[in-house]
Order: sequence, then C-alpha cells, then structure tokens
Amino acid sequence: MSLPDSWVEELFSRLAVRYGTAWTRMWEGIDAGAVRADWANELGGLETNPDAIKHGLANLPPDRPPTVTQFRALCIARPEPKQPQLPAPKASEESIKAAKASAARVTSASGNKDWARALRSREQGGERLSAAQRTMWREALKDEAAA
Repeated sequence: MSLPDSWVEELFSRLAVRYGTAWTRMWEGIDAGAVRADWANELGGLETNPDAIKHGLANLPPDRPPTVTQFRALCIARPEPKQPQLPAPKASEESIKAAKASAARVTSASGNKDWARALRSREQGGERLSAAQRTMWREALKDEAAA
C-alpha cells in the first residue's frame, strides 16, 4: 500500500515552501521520481489517517527538512483523540439492595473468616501452604486463637 501520488505531491509542495532550497538540495543528484516513490511507499497506510499527516506537518523541525523516516515518526507520534464516553449507568434500587445484602452476608461474624478457617484446616491436615497463605489465615484468626 502506498500513499497516493497526489498526496506526495502536496507534501512535497508544502515542504518546499517551508524549507526552500534546503528541501531541494536534499535530493540533488537523486531521481525525483525515486524520491517520491520512496515517500509514497514509506508513508503507505497513512491515507487512512489524514490527521496523522496533519500532525506531522504541524510538528516539522524548524531548522531542517525531515527525511521520510523522520516525517513518518512525526505522523505516528500523533496522540489518539479523546473518545467521548457514555455516562455511567445508574444502578437500580433493587441491585443496590442486593449488593448491600451480599456484602452484609460476607462480613457477618459467622461467614467472613471461612476462607481462613479452610486454610488453617488444610495446613493442619498436612498440606503445605505458601508463606502468604499462612500469614493471612493466622492474622485473620488471631482473635479466635486468643479466645
């Protein structure tokens, strides 16, 4: 896939205006058609993202004309535009009540440490637990051990 010739011609016109003879001297002794073909090839794919090319043109080096690889890097450096976001959906009163009830069950005195008791039981049964697992169940059940 190559950048269309008309796009390359437009780019070269803009760069010639911006840099004058510094632009034309870059290509002295090189076939102009080969230079344009190289730019078309290297910038291929950017025709689907013209804003990237606009970004490249808006961020040209002030002191010297870019090579095709430098210009491509300028184009690719274009930040992605912010995408509009939908507002967060409102939770229904029903789902809020269900979530609160679920949280209350988890934090109730009878059920919130079942995981720790299960780890303790596994270790006492001879299973080898990780250091983090041993530390967590001991910390969670320290009140039971003290009682």
